[in-house]
Amino acid sequence: MKNIMIAVMTALMVVFFQAGAAQAFDVRNGGIFSQQDAEQKCPKTCQLYGGWNGHWTTLPSLVSVCGCLKRASGAPNDVNAGAILNQRDAEEKCPKLTRLYGGWNGQWTTLSSGMAVCGSNENWH
Repeated sequence: MKNIMIAVMTALMVVFFQAGAAQAFDVRNGGIFSQQDAEQKCPKTCQLYGGWNGHWTTLPSLVSVCGCLKRASGAPNDVNAGAILNQRDAEEKCPKLTRLYGGWNGQWTTLSSGMAVCGSNENWH
């Protein structure tokens, strides 16, 4: 009986840890040079993704990433954009938001009131 309880508890822990980890993901930030630099840059980078989870790293390609709390709410290559009012607004916002993801592919979608996504040229999730 003890072995069964240990197996059940272990399985539950794995499920809970995997479910929690699935919510976080990395968003490119360009260059981060220190913890203090990350504390300045990452909250802004992650503001459209539910906030910063406190983690950051620099990848071998010398691009830094901030750990954000949730993914974009669209296709795999979509970047959260906040509100987009019209095509002109998208043309202003989307190139900036997708610059680290292969640039803007010309597509954007309003998902809900106050939330839209810009399509990037790179599948980055």
